[in-house]
Parts: sequence; structure tokens; C-alpha cells
Amino acid sequence: MNLSGLHRKFVLNGRDTMDPTKVTGPTQLLSLGYLWQSVPGIDTDGTSTANANEGHQTWIYIKVNQVGGIQAGNVIERDDLSDDYVGQLQESALFTDSGMVAQNIIGVAQYDIADGEYGFILREGVTGILTVDAGGVSDAHPLITSRLTSGAAGDYTQPNAGALTNEMVNQMACIIGLTIKAAAPSIFRINCVG
Repeated sequence: MNLSGLHRKFVLNGRDTMDPTKVTGPTQLLSLGYLWQSVPGIDTDGTSTANANEGHQTWIYIKVNQVGGIQAGNVIERDDLSDDYVGQLQESALFTDSGMVAQNIIGVAQYDIADGEYGFILREGVTGILTVDAGGVSDAHPLITSRLTSGAAGDYTQPNAGALTNEMVNQMACIIGLTIKAAAPSIFRINCVG
């Protein structure tokens, strides 16, 4: 059973909107963890053809617990002390060879959300908004949570051929998507499960 809001309209200040980026602020409007799914080719005003050929996007409603808030492009993990959908910046260098495991990543912020406020972040779909670490990313490479920069993604790097190593296992556990195109304007495919 799919309990997500398929192309649901939100009523804000007496006006309808189909834009999850407008459902944000200090007041909780939905249950944390609520999923909203866009319909390809029917964008925020219900008629335009933006993203018509890029498939659907799934967004998840969270509360932010991050001093200074989160910014567009940040990779967001579950808050260390909460079992609800409360998000903070993905922490880097938790393993020697990679960042935070993918099962803890909620999604990628597509707009700024202040500390203590609520909003939607992208859980699954194609986007050009993603913070990458200084190491950069490569076309058609899996994206992993950054081991260098909190709130960022990095490039999966194939270790030397041979036996399975801890580095390979750690990196595979941190895959959150794929780089479709690294050169500007960059395009990524995000798939978060946290």
C-alpha cells in the first residue's frame, strides 16, 4: 500500500500549491516522515512540463535540528538522538574509508531550512542540487556520503583489483545515488532510504 501523497495539493495561506518547497516554516503542517511524490510533466503549478522526462521525485517531510540550519544541496542524516524524522548534516569520516552509511541518510535538501523548522527534502529522484566534496565526482560513478566534508557527497572510488577489502565494503555501504553528469550543470540521481 502506498501511503505517499501523490501530487497532493497543499493549502497555504488560503492558496493551493503543488510545490513541496513552499511547505516550510516553524509550524509543523504534516506528520514527520510524510512522503510526497511529484508527477513527471506536471510541475508545481499543475500545468507546466518541467522535469517531464526525468521521472518522479519523492520528497520527505522532516524537522531540522542543525545549528545554523541546512542549505540547498546538503546531504541530511537522521539526528543522532531522535527516532523521528529529525535531520542534521551528514557527518563525515565516521569510517576510515567512507562517510555515513546510506541507511541513515534521509535525503538531500533542495532549499534552505532554518534550525528548528520543518520542510521537505528530496528522498529520491533526479536533481542538479547537491553539495559535493573537494574531491569532485565523475560521470556514471556511484555517489557516497562524503568522508571529507559534512553534509556533502563524494565519488565512489574503485580500490585496486583483488580481494574484497574493508574500504570497498565501507564505500558500498555509503552509496546514496549516482552521478549522471559531473560537468556543470551537474545532474544526479538520488536514492535515499534512511
